[in-house]
Amino acid sequence: EHIGAVLDSVLANRFKDLEILVVNDGSSDDSLGTVKRWMSQHDHVAAAVISHPVNRGLPHARNTALEFARGELTLILDADNELLPHCLERLLNALDSSPDDSFSYGILEAFDVSGPSYLISQFEWEPHRLRRENYIDALALIRTRTLREIGGFKTDRRLYGVEDWDLWATMADAGHRGVLVHEIVARYRVSTTSMLSLTNLSPTAMYAAMAEYHPQLMAGVEPPL
Repeated sequence: EHIGAVLDSVLANRFKDLEILVVNDGSSDDSLGTVKRWMSQHDHVAAAVISHPVNRGLPHARNTALEFARGELTLILDADNELLPHCLERLLNALDSSPDDSFSYGILEAFDVSGPSYLISQFEWEPHRLRRENYIDALALIRTRTLREIGGFKTDRRLYGVEDWDLWATMADAGHRGVLVHEIVARYRVSTTSMLSLTNLSPTAMYAAMAEYHPQLMAGVEPPL
């Protein structure tokens, strides 16, 4: 029911030189129909839908989009996010001003039916913060080349719900850096079915996987920056 508003928020951005790739991950509702109707009403927008015949999960969906992406920069946008009109412009300017950084991210305002509730992604890039938990949302502008070089998102089921945490840990391991935009650039809709409500289903397996993939970081040893 929210996918149309998500796409509208992209189109409302002041930065217009973009393409939209929507991955239909085996949806069983009318999401695909909604997206197709939106595209027919906005045929001036470079957009495409890629469908999985069955639900393969979040990392597979994101990696599918990455395979088809043509832009130099990639923004991960989930169906429970909404961009503010200045989002893309601010994130792009931050990367232009920091050519050695691999991604930029801004603050997200989490909200529910009662209104705003808390903030996400409000801290600077400091890899040691990743030792205990993730503190950066996936909604970030990432250099596409870098995202492909690190292999995209891992599909290990032990990382269900914390794929973003693993992504930033992988970035840290490889010596990549991110730059924070110090303002709210997007909103995150919190509900009983949002990813933040469904994470950490198996904390023991999750931490074991993180320690396996990122032994130095998870042991408290700073990766080379």
